[in-house]
Amino acid sequence: MLENNPTTHWLQSEIAQLRQELAQVKQEKQDLELLLEISNYHGDTIAAWLYEQTKKVTHESEHRLAQFLEALPVGVSVVDSQGQPYYVNQKAQEILGQGVISDIYQEQISQAYQIYIAGTQQLYPYQNLPISRALRGESAYADDIEIHQTNQIIPIEAW
Repeated sequence: MLENNPTTHWLQSEIAQLRQELAQVKQEKQDLELLLEISNYHGDTIAAWLYEQTKKVTHESEHRLAQFLEALPVGVSVVDSQGQPYYVNQKAQEILGQGVISDIYQEQISQAYQIYIAGTQQLYPYQNLPISRALRGESAYADDIEIHQTNQIIPIEAW
């Protein structure tokens, strides 16, 4: 008797439709999970590729800049925003008698590189060094600087 009942037919029809919709939702879920997995894989791949490309371009740019700085007939010293020496070209190494000295404070630059006030045995005050003034946003020039090396005194003009 239950089979002929209109409510039973309607419920069976609804259950069949819900089963069909559930099967579709399960398939959509599987498709979305697969899409997410593919996206994550390719996203990581793309991010890794972009990172490598950026690293490659940066390295090439640094190499070209270093070649340019090494070709200059003047000493070039580069410091970071804290005054820490970062790069010294070959000509500057000859003048300074050494390359980059890492982990020194700005206050130690004169002593570390033997920078003196011209014609004296007095270390050049770090706050007056052109590099210190430049880090404070000033335009700086000095022609009263000497580098004292073991066997020689080298006059310096810095800006």
